[in-house]
Amino acid sequence: MTSGRRIRSRNGRSLPRSGSRRSAGGRKTARRGARGKRRRTGFCYGKQAEQRAEAERRKETDAILTRWHLDVMKRAAAVSYVSLICHENTWTFLAHKSFGNWAPTWTTSTVQERAGRGGPGPKDKPFSKDPKLSVGRITKFDNGIQRIEVSGDNLVRILDKLWDSSFGSHLYVAMTDTSPNRAWCGPLYKRFSDWLEEVEALPADALGHSLVLDERIPLADPS
Repeated sequence: MTSGRRIRSRNGRSLPRSGSRRSAGGRKTARRGARGKRRRTGFCYGKQAEQRAEAERRKETDAILTRWHLDVMKRAAAVSYVSLICHENTWTFLAHKSFGNWAPTWTTSTVQERAGRGGPGPKDKPFSKDPKLSVGRITKFDNGIQRIEVSGDNLVRILDKLWDSSFGSHLYVAMTDTSPNRAWCGPLYKRFSDWLEEVEALPADALGHSLVLDERIPLADPS
């Protein structure tokens, strides 16, 4: 029996026991398996490196966009008020998103004694932030266009809400915004930001700034 001993060849080298002998084909298979493992390991490392690089690029892009947004917000905060000229549907969308509630027929945010008097009634949903649009701050025209005198505080609020839904400052908010008109947010934000980059301070006796939001509205007075 040779199971408990090692067999020596003529040149004195030890041979493995017959029960543990591996064929040449088995050794080749083992080598191929080792090479395959190294390839898979290298692929995993390469994939992880790509993912890290992509994460860094996204982080850098987010930082650039955030700095841009903060600059836009600073410019908006310096505006005392601006007259927005747009269709009533555009303003209703902006007001809903920014203040939590609005109806196309309203001309004030002041709560009315009874509903249907040009403003919210006592049973209407309260504003998430009161825009404080008193009587006379909204002017309606026959063609559905209206002029809204918006304070700098309201302008900052509007821009922040548009940013959340368009560029995803808060990704969860951007992903869960179910408004079918969310595609409006990016172009509207861009219209505001472009205007803020070019706006200049006005003399004390000037009537104030005006911003046309809808492309189809001529720059002249809509009335």
